Amino acid sequence: MITSSRRWKARYGEASSPSVDGQSAYVAVYLLARALRRAGTSSIGEVRRAAAGYRYNSPQGPVWIDGDNNHCVLTPRLAVSNAHGQFDLFWEADAPVKPDPYLTQLDVAAGPARETSRNGSSSAPHLRVVK
Repeated sequence: MITSSRRWKARYGEASSPSVDGQSAYVAVYLLARALRRAGTSSIGEVRRAAAGYRYNSPQGPVWIDGDNNHCVLTPRLAVSNAHGQFDLFWEADAPVKPDPYLTQLDVAAGPARETSRNGSSSAPHLRVVK
């Protein structure tokens, strides 16, 4: 079986990769198409039910829609951009993570860690969560 990743590489070259937005759009359209096919109708309620829990082995790994909040369960990754216009991955979850779109599991009181510069001053975090 030829995977979507293989098809991409064959078309655009081994060194290329789709953007995160391109991957997300691809996965969203794929999941919607499968839900429509499974539901056999365009009724919103039926399509939602058909989409919930349907697992898809996407280019970014296994993805499925959480029936509780209609967001995707997927494997989060963190990376930094490099001089070549690519990203260097520095962290990846061990398995797909249930989405928390409304930040119900966020401990705001804990706050993000602050970095300390060489001169000892504290800098603002680079990642900010707004609730």
